Amino acid sequence: MFKSPRNTHVLLLLLIFLLSSLDHLTSPVTKSLAAPADNATACAPCGAPCPE
Repeated sequence: MFKSPRNTHVLLLLLIFLLSSLDHLTSPVTKSLAAPADNATACAPCGAPCPE
């Protein structure tokens, strides 16, 4: 199966796609976006408090 350059190329592209998807889905930012109640008093997306 891996003797053909085409098969090797397809396998490599698939592996890169799967690894990048896994990295994206396990990002810590994803978890913080799922809980908006934690940033209820924040004005900025980074969580900075509102100036008074």
